[in-house]
Amino acid sequence: MKPKARSRGITMAWMGIELYVYDVTASTMHRLDELSAIVWSACNGRRSIQEVAELVHNRLPAVSGTEAVKRALRRLEHANLMQDCNADLLPRQNLHGEGCSPRFQLRLPWSVGLSRHGQANAG
Repeated sequence: MKPKARSRGITMAWMGIELYVYDVTASTMHRLDELSAIVWSACNGRRSIQEVAELVHNRLPAVSGTEAVKRALRRLEHANLMQDCNADLLPRQNLHGEGCSPRFQLRLPWSVGLSRHGQANAG
């Protein structure tokens, strides 16, 4: 399997080690932690899960093997951020753990603050 991240209808911005991904089609924002951001950025449809895991290990030496990558891919697919990823082939894990925050509605032009659970608070 060579997973591919969605690119159509997506806008993204790095803030520190987190990546914020705005899904224009669904009008939702996702906050990815460093591991999920690296995995999502590496999924170009040409790299295998093993190759993505090696890239992750080069950037985050404490992470080795493919299990963390597979968990991240399941969360990314659950968030509808993957274009080509058969998550049914990946082991099932708790999707609400670390990695990809719950989606929240981005209401512009108001400022949006994030609570510790990733829910939007318009102010």
